Order: sequence, then structure tokens, then C-alpha cells
Amino acid sequence: MSPISNSREPDLLFVKTENKHYLEEQRLAGVADLVVEVVSAESVKRNNEDKFAEYEAAGVQEYWIIDPRPEQLRAEFWLLDENGQYQSMPVHEKIDHSTVLPGFWLNTEWLWDTERYPALAAFAEIAGLDFRFYWSAIAPVVSLFADGFVALGFFFVFLVFRENSYTSATIEVAENQQVITTGPYSVVRHPMYAGAFVLLLFTPLALGSSMALPFALPLIAVIVVRLREEEEFLLTNLAGYAEYRTQVRARLVPFIW
Repeated sequence: MSPISNSREPDLLFVKTENKHYLEEQRLAGVADLVVEVVSAESVKRNNEDKFAEYEAAGVQEYWIIDPRPEQLRAEFWLLDENGQYQSMPVHEKIDHSTVLPGFWLNTEWLWDTERYPALAAFAEIAGLDFRFYWSAIAPVVSLFADGFVALGFFFVFLVFRENSYTSATIEVAENQQVITTGPYSVVRHPMYAGAFVLLLFTPLALGSSMALPFALPLIAVIVVRLREEEEFLLTNLAGYAEYRTQVRARLVPFIW
């Protein structure tokens, strides 16, 4: 991806379908459309200066730089202009929308959200240890059945993002925000949490681990507590939410709660 003889290995690169002819078995014989680099103490100069200049000269359309170091916690988004120079991209409501890849976006708040990490880490690690030491004896057909529900959970989350552009990792009301009543929001009031609920319940079985199931319970409890807090906040701060709540009775599970 460099205009000179040396090459680069970015942390993430994206190539549009019409440019996939650049892809070879082990390398990209051309220019990526979007590159993402995650900064470390050792790579800060290389990513912010050297690669910045090289990607700009090579014609990489978008360059995203994510710096997760505690003293930084920043993300920069650069777009190549008509003169072949990077210009900073505007970020609306802490969400960057890619110009090169329509529909691809990133909520920068999610990058620094460590609130749920310990429970999620235990959830994944126990499942991995279970697999390694054969603690559980889950039949393959059960795992396949659970796989279907995991896919369903992800699909439900996808429907939420497609329907609601106000989706956020924090409890807030954006300027001019309106109540969404269509799509999955016509079934339950918190479809994002409903999708997460399904994922948490069936992911352990999909991974062949019954030992990880108890570790889903604290995460489900977090969802319930957060859901209640969000309900109170929206009732006070979002016009029309009280009426919507009378129209769609179910919070999380239809006919149950």
C-alpha cells in the first residue's frame, strides 16, 4: 500500500467489492479503501507520521487512527480530498460514518467502554477452559441448535441498528431524537437488550460449555438494571415515550416482561 517498494501491515484494512481484484492469496496488490491503525507507545510516531504520509501518498481513501492509551483515549478519522491530502472527518454525536464504505460506522464511546469487560472476560475464558479441559459434555446437536439462536440474536441486533440511528452505548437523548416505533421496536421496547439476552443465554452452549452458563447471569442482571434506568430516563427526557410505553407493553420478552 506504499508508493515505494516497502509494504505495510495495517491492523485492519477494508477493500470494496469493486476493488477485490487487488486481493491476492497473501497480500493486497493495490491500495486499500480504508485502513485502521491502533496506536501503542511503540508505534505512535509510525502511525501518526510515517504511515500517515505513506497512506496519503498511496491514495488510501480513509485512514482511522485509534489511540487506546489511558492518557490519550482518542480516535482520529481522515478522508483523502480531491487534492490527495487528508482532511479531518467530522464526527456527529460521537459516531463516525465512513464516506468510502456507506453504512459502515463506529461509535467512539464503545472503544473506551470497560464497564462490562470483567464479566465478559470471565464469560469467554470459562468457555475456553471448559473446551480445553473437557469439563462439559455438550452434544454437537445442542451446540448446533444454540448456534441458530446466536445467529438470531445477532440478526436482531442488526435490525436495531438498521432501524434506530440513535442507538448509543450511553443513556442519553440526542438532539431532535424521536421515539422509534417500527421494526423490532414494535415488538419490545428494548430490542437491543433482547438480542443481547439471547446471545448471553445461548453462546455458552454454542461454544460447547455448560460451565460458562452461570457467568451469563451477572451480565443479564446488568441488562435488567440498565434497562430500568433507561426507562426512567426516557420517560423524563424523550417526548412521546410514555405513549409508546402504553402501545408496546413488553420491555424485553413478549408476553412475559
